[in-house]
Amino acid sequence: FAQMLNKIPSSAKRVDMRMSSPGGDVFDGRAIANMMKDHPCAFDVNIIAEASSIASIIAIAGGDSVHMGDGAVMLVHRCYTMAMGNSQELAKLARDLELIDETLVGTYKKKTKMKEKDLLDLMDENRYMDSKEAKKLGFVDSRSQRSWH
Repeated sequence: FAQMLNKIPSSAKRVDMRMSSPGGDVFDGRAIANMMKDHPCAFDVNIIAEASSIASIIAIAGGDSVHMGDGAVMLVHRCYTMAMGNSQELAKLARDLELIDETLVGTYKKKTKMKEKDLLDLMDENRYMDSKEAKKLGFVDSRSQRSWH
């Protein structure tokens, strides 16, 4: 992703980013969102099919505007991991996961202005939202994608 960002001409002011992603590693996603925010261009994120899991954070945290097309979905949930260890290690891992969840809630809250409890309730549901609900709750700025060539 960093290599692709470096290829954007310095004369560019905006990037039309089309997104369809099932998500992935939370830290890779945070890195992508932070690189987008640090880049001099504005990012118009257009969710064309899905922005699930950490992809929802990339769209929300990295995008200057977020658009979602008809039929597209966004999934929000608490972070997952696979683990093996003793009781002390697993208890520490649970605390670490709670910290990561707090960072996700903070990002969603900044964009949506929703209460933390309401966001956690959505995340506990492993909630898929269509463009209408995502717009209503403030996760996206508009329900239509921008046109492209």
